[in-house]
Formats: sequence, structure tokens, C-alpha cells
Amino acid sequence: MLPSQISHSSAKSIRPGKPVSRHLGEESQQLYQTIATDRKYKHFSRIPSRIIRCLDYFGVNCDSVAVERRLRAYYLFIGVIDNAIDSGQWQVSQIVLRQFESPTRFDRSGNISEIELVTERLLEEVSDETYSEVLNALHALSAAVEHERIATSMTEYIEARKRVGQLTAKTSFLLIRPLLSNGSSQICQFMETVGEIGCLVDSVIDLDGDQRSGLLNFQSTRWDFIHLLTCAVKSGAQFSIRHPRLFGLFIEAVIDNLRDRPRARDPVNRVQIPTKNAATTTP
Repeated sequence: MLPSQISHSSAKSIRPGKPVSRHLGEESQQLYQTIATDRKYKHFSRIPSRIIRCLDYFGVNCDSVAVERRLRAYYLFIGVIDNAIDSGQWQVSQIVLRQFESPTRFDRSGNISEIELVTERLLEEVSDETYSEVLNALHALSAAVEHERIATSMTEYIEARKRVGQLTAKTSFLLIRPLLSNGSSQICQFMETVGEIGCLVDSVIDLDGDQRSGLLNFQSTRWDFIHLLTCAVKSGAQFSIRHPRLFGLFIEAVIDNLRDRPRARDPVNRVQIPTKNAATTTP
């Protein structure tokens, strides 16, 4: 998600301070709730509770209410951005990254698109202490999605999808890290592995639809599908062997994907933001 021309190496040097807190008005909050209950994002809305169950499995103490709130904001954000990309809005990364870096206060009276709205809500949940790391991770994720978009073979595509999954999960970990009691490094590695497997499973389910929609830069074959499916099954099996007590949770997630995906690729609301409210680009 979040395609961009910015490389992972260059992202590491980006260390701006978090913008001043920008609160959403009542009208924007109502629109946000409408987005949050959209059937397209049901799959994403169920991810936070599964992550909290994994934290319990590792014995990590946390404020589960606060953790779930942050993760819900993040995964709804991911769902909206994912849907925008599926709809062909490749410029979405520039909107998101400019908004993350802009010191301009959010104007509650102006119109706002779904993309800006979920980004603004996510910003409210980012801690000052991890803001720079979250932003850097989003830049890296942006570059990984761009790599996925231009992959010319299934092998290259699979590696790109693994990277996207790892970075998506890493960003969610950075978001909740200040709320966790212990075991951070172990949890981060675990979440990245789960994210990698999740992206592979999603790709197996969505491959045919992505091919028809022109989202792949190569023509996939039956053998490509078998290669992708084999990688997903192998990764899932290895995960289940390492964490047998979480096997049920893994199957639940797969069934969740199969039930809700492929999601309808409805166009994202493209309400234009008045010029005076536009975010300032940060180099």
C-alpha cells in the first residue's frame, strides 16, 4: 500500500517532528464511523482483536482497549488505502505522506476525502515517541508497494508481497509499542511473520481479480498460481508448527479472508480539498 518513488534507504533519514494534534469535527467523525462500518473493510476491522489474542499468548500486558483503538484506526486506514490502490489511485501515497508530514492544522470545516479522513484519524493515535519511526515505516512500505506494482515475474512479486506484509505489520507494532509492557522485539518479529503470511494468502485469493483489473505488471500463468499457493501454504505450515496453539487463530484469519475477499472494488470518495486546506509537501 502507499506506492511511492521513495526508497527504504532514503526513508531512514526522514526524522520530522509530529504535527500539532488536529482534532476531527463532529461531521467528520460521523463520516469516519460510516467508513468504519462499510462492508468492504470488515476483514480489516477484525484484525485488531486477533492481534490482542496473540499478545495474550505471549504474555504481554497492555491496555487492550487503547491497543485495539489504535489498531482499528490503523487497519481501517490500510483498508481504505488498499481499496484506493485497487481502484487505480496510485497517487494515494503522496496524499498520505504529505498529510503525515504537514505542520498545517486540520480545518474541521472543510470537505475531506476518505483517504485524508482515515489518515487524520490515524495521526491522532500515533505517539510522539514513535512518530518518526512510523513515518519512516510508511515510506518504506510505500516503496515496497511500488516494487510490487512493477514486478515482472511471480518470483519478484512474491518477494515484494512478503515485504509489504512485513512492513504493514511492523508499522502496526510501532503504533502500539508504547502501550506494551515487555517482549517487544519478539512481538515485532512475530507480527512481521504473520503479516508476510497474510499478504501471501490475500494474494492467492485476489490473484485472478488483480490480473483482470490490470494490477499486475506481468501475465500470471497456472504455474505462477501454483508457485504462489505453495509459498503461502508452506509459510502457513511453518508458522503452525512453531506456534501450534495459534493454529486455530490462523485458520480463523484464512476463513475470514475467504469470506470477505475479493472485496468489491468500489471507487473511493474523491471529494476535493479546498486549496487552503491542502497539506504542504515536505522534501
